[in-house]
Amino acid sequence: MSWLNGELILNGMSKKDLAYAHDYIRSTVRNNGDTEEFPNLGENLLPIVQRKIICKSYEDAKELADSLNWEREYNLLIPFKDVDNIKETKKMKNLHERIKKEETKLNEYVKKTDCKNYKSKYIGCPQCGSKINKEYIYNCRCPVCREDLRSETTKITINRHKDNIKKITKELRIEKEKCSNKAKTKYLLLFEEYCG
Repeated sequence: MSWLNGELILNGMSKKDLAYAHDYIRSTVRNNGDTEEFPNLGENLLPIVQRKIICKSYEDAKELADSLNWEREYNLLIPFKDVDNIKETKKMKNLHERIKKEETKLNEYVKKTDCKNYKSKYIGCPQCGSKINKEYIYNCRCPVCREDLRSETTKITINRHKDNIKKITKELRIEKEKCSNKAKTKYLLLFEEYCG
């Protein structure tokens, strides 16, 4: 038994949009299923059930879908506000710039502290004790035990940059959700169908 899942974003709830969604699911199932053994594959699709709550963003809709138990019972349709396509405010532009700066700092720091830039030809692994030629080290990891060969200070600094990026991204998401009343409503259709 094989099951196929996917998602589709609809602009509205008209008959035309729902017919398009039905045809899309049917063709996806038929293209990925065994139609020789199951010639009627894609004819009996699971029903589409719509949630009444309108989510503030696409991310909220995905989180709501993850919290529900809908798989293999019905296809889920969740309305959400399309905050990604609204006009950006100055604060949102500022947050985007801060994210880019933080990502640039992180990338530069990772390149600067790469094991290939060490002066010595051999690097010792603190975990397994191996002495490794730095030409054989990929992604600053020991090829024997996969331990990160960078210093603790370097690891802490990298994690600090990553945490800053997460924090700013969360602020951006909150700022976008504040503008959700201006955004159009779209529909996230999540499906999981039997394909043979």
